[in-house]
Amino acid sequence: MLAFSSCASTTSVSFLCDQEDLQVYVNDEYVGTGLVYYTAPKGVTTAEVECKKDGITVFTRNFYIKGHNRELFDIHIPQYNSYSSNKIIHSK
Repeated sequence: MLAFSSCASTTSVSFLCDQEDLQVYVNDEYVGTGLVYYTAPKGVTTAEVECKKDGITVFTRNFYIKGHNRELFDIHIPQYNSYSSNKIIHSK
């Protein structure tokens, strides 16, 4: 009989969103706005980060967090991402 022991531990990381009015979700869990902290369960190696405005996702990115315990990841939302639903369509 073989016994395996796991040395896996949780990973805690921080994310800093440059647009503080956006809600930050990590792996479908709301974690706050601006500078947020996330502790991944044992065995989780990636974090899917979503930034939302009024329930609408305006940015999504996967971060590889294994081996990056206590590190800060910057989230820069591209300026061309718009979260306004008011779009003017001009026709000829």
